[in-house]
Amino acid sequence: KRFNLIKTIHRLQKELIQITDTVHAKEEEIKSKEAIYIKLKTQLARRPGPQVKDQLLFYQQKLKEKKAQLNILQNDLESQRQSVKELQDNIDKYTTEFEAVNETWINERLAIHKAKLRDEALRQKQENLLPTPSAQAKMIASSLLGGENVEEHNHVQLLPSSFPLASI
Repeated sequence: KRFNLIKTIHRLQKELIQITDTVHAKEEEIKSKEAIYIKLKTQLARRPGPQVKDQLLFYQQKLKEKKAQLNILQNDLESQRQSVKELQDNIDKYTTEFEAVNETWINERLAIHKAKLRDEALRQKQENLLPTPSAQAKMIASSLLGGENVEEHNHVQLLPSSFPLASI
């Protein structure tokens, strides 16, 4: 009887040691899993949540809208640049035409003036009188004003006798 009791005690002690070892192993496993759990929990906390996804979708939509607006504005800008280029070409064309017409007009006025001076010189030669420089200046001013009287225009200064056209 005693022997059986000692045997039972040994068996129970072995079982207790095995159970204690198992408990220690389970505790280590639990600590390991808790560490993994805490690590995963912190990683999950760093990840964006559903609000961030919604906000990201909102910003993506706004970006698409802004890109569309940018394309429209770039097209408008290009058409305005083209319009400005066409207008500048027109200005250049009209400036060239104006300069040509102005040069033609000036040449015609000078030709008329030279003809008047020749006629006046011939007339005065025939009368044996040469025009004075001031008379020549008055004739030049009169011809440039379209035949109007020079004395009516106070703003017109008579040409000095050293002026190149005064000797024509």
